[in-house]
Amino acid sequence: MFVNPKLTFMCVTYNRVKMLRNLLLSFSLANNGYDNFEWLILEHDTTDGTVDFLKNIHKDPLFDCLEGKIKVFYDTDKEYLEFLDSKGIDVSTNKKKACSFFGKFRNDLISHAQGDILIDFPDDHQFTYRGNFCQEIVDIFNDRIQGTGRDDIGTLTFRTRFLYRILKKSNAVDPVVITKNGVEYYVVNTNNSRDDWGAMSRENFEKMGGYSQLENENDEIIEMWNNPPDGFLYFYHHLTMSEKTRKLGLKKLMTKIPIVNDCLDNKYDIRAIKDPSKPVFPILKDRDILSFAMNKMNRCLAISEYESLLEKLGPEHYENF
Repeated sequence: MFVNPKLTFMCVTYNRVKMLRNLLLSFSLANNGYDNFEWLILEHDTTDGTVDFLKNIHKDPLFDCLEGKIKVFYDTDKEYLEFLDSKGIDVSTNKKKACSFFGKFRNDLISHAQGDILIDFPDDHQFTYRGNFCQEIVDIFNDRIQGTGRDDIGTLTFRTRFLYRILKKSNAVDPVVITKNGVEYYVVNTNNSRDDWGAMSRENFEKMGGYSQLENENDEIIEMWNNPPDGFLYFYHHLTMSEKTRKLGLKKLMTKIPIVNDCLDNKYDIRAIKDPSKPVFPILKDRDILSFAMNKMNRCLAISEYESLLEKLGPEHYENF
């Protein structure tokens, strides 16, 4: 069982300072009731002001709750890309470059982590409601340990990206599970959901051998990398983690209520510029608002549905920061 475990939130970022600021701002505004956490940020070769933002973040009172809890690491991808190229691994396009160091940078970041539970986010995510969602995450891990006799979580995902992924048969879920504290989640009946942003325990991450890195792959994988089928580059790391999850007999879980949401459209950049003191999505006053709105839904909420729901809810449900 996890008793007040340390949670490590981490993010690798590149030239998305507006969205990174929004992610950290939303956490600072929304987290309520859990203090045993840390944030690890890895910046590499950014040119958009990310470095200045991170070096001066503690001068902004909006981020006071991160004082002493955020560590920033600065890296460059040049040497690693040259190393991959020397191994015959094609990194000649911007897309291949961007995808190639996915595992390397995250493994490097986790090597500095002190947490018992590791939570990986892209820089375009935002927390959705004010509350003790950190404890809710812990509750789900403990519920699995109590119910199955072990931590069998490969990935606990806090949001679902696209509606079609929820409805397709390969993403079918078991009936909703409810922890003793009322947190609802689903067990996904496949390891191939490709929605892997979320949480896993340090113990299971180490059993998996960390994220895959191209220099450690066999010739078959390298050939697929160099001459990729559609979608392979983007999903390479998700596919390899899914295979590791399957071999260890671990499960993929999804929270019914989205703890975070994706800011996928450029319109959110505009919102972030317009008023950097506020998150690009409204933060709801508590989880019960979403729970009530979703009470008849027997699955997770998709991004498009979440955005529509926000439009229907009145401002009386939003925090007024």
